[in-house]
Amino acid sequence: MKQYETFETMRRIGRYKYLDDNFCTVVAVATVTGLSFGRARRKMEKVGRKHRCGTYPRQYHDVITRQGYEIKPCYGILLGRTVNNVVGNLPEKGTFLIRTARHVLAVVDGVINDHTAPEINGGPSRRIVKSIYQVTKEEA
Repeated sequence: MKQYETFETMRRIGRYKYLDDNFCTVVAVATVTGLSFGRARRKMEKVGRKHRCGTYPRQYHDVITRQGYEIKPCYGILLGRTVNNVVGNLPEKGTFLIRTARHVLAVVDGVINDHTAPEINGGPSRRIVKSIYQVTKEEA
């Protein structure tokens, strides 16, 4: 998998370069596809993301699939649990999108790249998981 920027780097770019906020889907798309924050942001704008606003699942799914990735819903038995609990039960290897109420985050090889990560948040996230998607590169 292509390396991605850390959340702290993307947060600085989003806030200070683009004067943006509410860009969790941009961070998640950049993380799972390996795009830079700026490129992911531009692609999200093309599918309807407004400055300083969130997006709908169909919009970020569209951007991810256009980059040559496949998105599959998975691990339905983990729905309704907290983010921390779900991440602990995902495989050690793999790329996942986790959707909660009004938030999306990316997990790559068991590491959360989002402000809800325990090391950034200061503790485990108590957000309740609504859906989990596994993101894989489509075979050519």
